[in-house]
Amino acid sequence: SGGNNSAIGDNALAAVTSGANNTAMGQTAWDSITTGSSNICVGRASLASITTSSNNTAIGNDSGANTTGTSNVLIGNSVAQTLTSGSSNVIIGNAADTSISSTSSAIALGASAIAGSNQFVVGSTTSFISNTFIGNGITNAAPQANILNGTGGSGTNIAGAAITLASGKGTGNSTPS
Repeated sequence: SGGNNSAIGDNALAAVTSGANNTAMGQTAWDSITTGSSNICVGRASLASITTSSNNTAIGNDSGANTTGTSNVLIGNSVAQTLTSGSSNVIIGNAADTSISSTSSAIALGASAIAGSNQFVVGSTTSFISNTFIGNGITNAAPQANILNGTGGSGTNIAGAAITLASGKGTGNSTPS
């Protein structure tokens, strides 16, 4: 039954055969895992579909219940319910999710936030963010300057990436205000 596994809860890690370094806490937490390794799961039915994947962290009831991907961080109740095969995602917030089942390299932050592959989304239609502060908080006696950088070039005569700030996308004939 693998090595260095820890399970607390009815049927937690029930099917593990050779997976190692897994931690599961909660009723039916990872009850399907057989050979996956280095996973952490806390919450009822979290990562319930994973059988062989590794390096996932899921905290919250039903978090990542349908995913079989690797290297995902899923925090919150009912997080990443759409995600099945995607990898390298960070999904944090109650009911936060991905736009399609195979989403990879996405970051979604906030309740009900939804991100697609290679997207960073903060907020959602139900929990929007209207003010953003970067640096030393909202106020500070000694605020520091901030620099927003695109990826720098590496090698000889390789230009760095440009940064474009755009207004929200409109519909029909409307224009940004």
